[in-house]
This record gives sequence, structure tokens and C-alpha cells, in this order.
Amino acid sequence: MKSTTVINNSNNKPTGIAKLAVLFGCVLLAACGSSGEEEQARPVFTQLNELVPAGYVCKDAVLTVGGELILQKKHYLHLQQASDSQLNITGVLEYNDRPAHVSFGAYQNQGGECVVDYKLSYQLDTPCMAAREEAFKKYNQIGTLGDKTRYFEYKRNPNKTVFLTNINQDLQCLVGVNLTEAVSATP
Repeated sequence: MKSTTVINNSNNKPTGIAKLAVLFGCVLLAACGSSGEEEQARPVFTQLNELVPAGYVCKDAVLTVGGELILQKKHYLHLQQASDSQLNITGVLEYNDRPAHVSFGAYQNQGGECVVDYKLSYQLDTPCMAAREEAFKKYNQIGTLGDKTRYFEYKRNPNKTVFLTNINQDLQCLVGVNLTEAVSATP
């Protein structure tokens, strides 16, 4: 795992060549020192409950939806942005046969509900027609987007959609899964 060092040198800010020299030194050595204060970047967590800040108003909703998405899959997550009202997490989920990129976030809407959404993308080594028949039978086709992409909606939840795009001469399928849910915030 790579470690990133962020330099905070508010009293003596290097300029021009000095900045370039520090950057070059950091790249070559993968660690750098400074006469100012050093602050370590946040580590990449692999446990969702450790990643979501304790006081975050939509924590329970994020843990519920995120937990359903992750289940027991090996995963690597990174907190990209967090504030009192908004959260964004990116990462990789390891399926048995492939990795998948995931991005999910949450915010509290004006009605007090927590809106949680996620986007999952991965590649299948099968044409999209076969993927549709095997994994996405319970989705209604809504339409097409361009020549190679079909857009589907889950029959039981119209807020869950799937894009299937033929790639590599239609031998493989790029899958994009999107879900947006409003969940009551717990007091």
C-alpha cells in the first residue's frame, strides 16, 4: 500500500524550483522530509464502519446500503470527501472472478431523509446478451444509448438501473449498476 505525505509549511512556502525539487524528491524517494510540519494522508480503510465518521447524520443509512452492496466481498475503500452533510466513498470490490469499481455517497435532503446512491462498474468476459439472460433477467429494458449500450431498470425498484455496453468487438460487456435510495435518518 502506498503512503502519501502532505506537506504543510505555512511559514516558509517554497516557490518555483523549490516546489519542483521537493516534488521530484518525493517521487524518487517515496517519502520526503520538510523543515515544516508534516501531516500523513488518511489511510485507505477496508472496513466501512471505520471509514464513516462517528457523528455523520446518515451513518446508519450508509452502513445499511453499503453493507448490502459489499456483503462479504474483499474490498478496499477510500473516504474521498466528508462533511457534516455529505459523504463520498470510492473503492474496489473483489468478486470471485473480477474486480469492480464502486463509488457511493450520501447526503441528507430537505425532508430529513438520507439519500444514498452507489455506482458499480465492472467488465464481464461474455457478450452483453448472455449477461442480460444470466444476471439481469429481472430488469426491464428502457432503451438504448448509442449503438452499443442498453439501459435497464430493475422491476422491483425503478431507482436501480443497469447499463450494459458491448466492448471488444462485442465479446465482452461493460456493466454499470446505479442505485439511489432515500432512507429515513435515525435521530
